[in-house]
Amino acid sequence: MDCSCERARVVESLSALRGVRTVATETRGIARSALVNGIEVAEAAEPNERQLRAAWRRRTSGGATPLLLVADDPGNGGTLVALGPVTYEGPVRLVDADALSDVLRRASTLPALQAVRDLAEQLEHLDKSGVAGLTVKGLGTEHLFRERLRQTPDWPRLTELAQDVSGSWRDALRGAGYQLDELPRGYLARAAGAPVVVVHPVADVSAFAKLDAEGRPPEGLLLEACRQTNAPYGILAAGTRLRLFAASPESGSAAARYLELDTEALADDDQPLLGLLTPPYLAEGGFSRLMADARMYGVGLRRRLDTAIRQLVLPPLGLELGRWALAESRDMTDEEQLGELEAAALTFVFRALFLLYAESAGYLPMTRDAYSRGSFTQITRDAWGQRDRFDRRSTKFWDLTTIPRR
Repeated sequence: MDCSCERARVVESLSALRGVRTVATETRGIARSALVNGIEVAEAAEPNERQLRAAWRRRTSGGATPLLLVADDPGNGGTLVALGPVTYEGPVRLVDADALSDVLRRASTLPALQAVRDLAEQLEHLDKSGVAGLTVKGLGTEHLFRERLRQTPDWPRLTELAQDVSGSWRDALRGAGYQLDELPRGYLARAAGAPVVVVHPVADVSAFAKLDAEGRPPEGLLLEACRQTNAPYGILAAGTRLRLFAASPESGSAAARYLELDTEALADDDQPLLGLLTPPYLAEGGFSRLMADARMYGVGLRRRLDTAIRQLVLPPLGLELGRWALAESRDMTDEEQLGELEAAALTFVFRALFLLYAESAGYLPMTRDAYSRGSFTQITRDAWGQRDRFDRRSTKFWDLTTIPRR
């Protein structure tokens, strides 16, 4: 089917689900929609980000119904541009149309609140604008798995190890070289006879966040089984999804840190990540080495940042503030005046670092064009990229004349 029909195909497929009903809409920018378990799934006329967000706001102005807008990605057949379901301020995601249909079918069977939460989680997991099929929550870093690991000698080794890791969790672990022994609950994956991974399978990924009959969380039960069997790792598994936990991480809560991989959703270029699940990494220390390396990289990054601030940032900043003070006829022999200038330089640096961190961590709406174009991150990139083109007295990015006079 032509990619221009993908959004229509997804919405049309919902009509066959139990309890789904079509919704009449005259909202500009939305062609038609269907209500799935309290979530409105609507066809957006255009994939443009600004128009998507505007259509989302127009459609929800009269109420709080969760809304998922989907539009065809003109440059990628079989892929949809998606916004929602909770807010128009979230990221615009690229998701496979068939995978989204599966997620919506599952959402139709869940309790309403759980359906919204599950849909939001699955959209993040399937997002092709990052690495579809990869979710990192504290066990390693996004930068490690998306970028740095691919530039290390580990990558060719992971590529080789991942060749037979595919299919459902059971096939993937057997292909990785494990022997699966049945436990009273779940399985124990062994390598060379040694316990490596406790596996707790569930029927559906929505059960990853579901308490059992006694109110116990699934990750807590998994980690307790790891302790009982001396297995260093645990996996919550559903179909092709494997959520990996370290039973005894170097820092933080074991239950709150995980790495999730989907053997089916990972693109060909990302398949080597599945090698992380094999015995050379989980049983023989390769994964622990990567985690230690990630921590050391973070320590090194902090040290390099400290050096850069002290040697490259504060001296020229202090010089410029001093020039401004002289132009303002400030007394540069006055200790109080010098203290104020030093405090001003440090305040600027700390506020700049805070903004950069908030933008990189997603606490500010970097996914919105209107914000990202004027963000401090973009200003910094522009200043660095154009640093050789300006005169030393250029004020395009830095103008002390705007500082108010006392």
